[in-house]
Amino acid sequence: MDAKLTLKLEKNTISKMKLYAKEHETSLSQLVENFFETMAVYSTGKTVPETSGRVREITGVVKLKKGFNRKKDYADYLVRKYK
Repeated sequence: MDAKLTLKLEKNTISKMKLYAKEHETSLSQLVENFFETMAVYSTGKTVPETSGRVREITGVVKLKKGFNRKKDYADYLVRKYK
């Protein structure tokens, strides 16, 4: 469940982070949420952050054909690209 949070920050900082968010095709809210999630995980002593909500949303979207070999497919792509 989403909730609203009001933060008081320097205008210059907000401007910089809005630009950063735009360049990375995300929102300022998502950046703040990811930061808070990361801090919450590390404060519990865990070394690996939990999977983000966005990753959970898209997991399983791409279906690969049976016998797909990622390394071979990528090598073939590079050969075609630099031929």
